[in-house]
Amino acid sequence: MGICMSADPMEEEDEEQVEAFRKPQYYRGRDGPKFRVMNFTKDYEYRQYEHSTWISARLERMDHVGKALSKGEKMLGRYFHGKNGPEKFMELTCPLKLRLVFGKDGGACWDEGEFVAMLHLPYENEKPTTSP
Repeated sequence: MGICMSADPMEEEDEEQVEAFRKPQYYRGRDGPKFRVMNFTKDYEYRQYEHSTWISARLERMDHVGKALSKGEKMLGRYFHGKNGPEKFMELTCPLKLRLVFGKDGGACWDEGEFVAMLHLPYENEKPTTSP
């Protein structure tokens, strides 16, 4: 497990020009990374994200995306529910991201690759004391 911080913070602009961030409906009231929609089409949005911190869990030898999502969600959920060193409870955030890291040959050999599950760390807890 580890921490992943976004590398490109948003450029500062006049506060009058930047509309306040509104949580998307799919955040379901949870904390999540703040972003600004720069452009969009009927199929996708081009977003610029503010600096944020993510907590991650590396899952090796997983042979199915569904299993990796389930196991990653459980591992990160335990971290958010107090299994984090100082026994601090944090509200769950969204979204849950899953990244596939391919094996050394770059092919789709599941048994040589690994998944990395990530959850956004609440803004008030951006400086974690321990890794999950």
